[in-house]
Amino acid sequence: FDDRTSLLAGLRLDGFYAKARDPLSDASGIDWHDSHHDTALSWNASLVHRLSPRASLYATWQRDYAVHGNVTGGGIMLKDDGTGNGVIDPADFTNLSRLAEIGAKFSLLDNQLFAGVALFDQRREEAEIGGDIKNLKMRGAELEFVYQPDTRFNATFNVALNDGRFDHSSA
Repeated sequence: FDDRTSLLAGLRLDGFYAKARDPLSDASGIDWHDSHHDTALSWNASLVHRLSPRASLYATWQRDYAVHGNVTGGGIMLKDDGTGNGVIDPADFTNLSRLAEIGAKFSLLDNQLFAGVALFDQRREEAEIGGDIKNLKMRGAELEFVYQPDTRFNATFNVALNDGRFDHSSA
C-alpha cells in the first residue's frame, strides 16, 4: 500500500491422488481396494506494518485444507461402505484449519538477533471414522528468538503457551 504497509496474499491448490489396497486381500479372499482424486484450494493473507526498519506488526488469516492422516501412520484408510466393499472416504480430504494470528517482529544487534511475539487462534475440523466431525480450538501465545551471527550458524529459542480444547465434540 505504501513504504510501511503491505499485504501479502497467496493461494495454494493441492491435488490429491490416493490409491489404497488391503495388504491382506490375498489371504482373506476379499479384495478391498479403491482410488480417489480430489483438490483443495487454500489461502492466506498477512497485513504487515513496519514501525521502523527493525520492527513490524502483522496480522495473518489463513484457511487451509489437509488430508486426515489415520491410525495407519498418516496414510489413507479403506472403510467399509456398508455393502462389504472397502472405499476411500472423500471426507478424509476436507479437513479444514482456520488460523488468525497477530504479532510483532524485531531485528536487533545489527540484524544478528531476531525476536517475535504472537497471539493466535486456530480452529480445526477433522472427519472421523463414521463421518462425525471433531472440532478443535487452539489458542495461545508464542515468543521466539533467533540468533544468527553469520550465514553458517543460527540458534533458535521458542516457547509457546497453548490452550487446546475440543469444541462441541470429544476426543
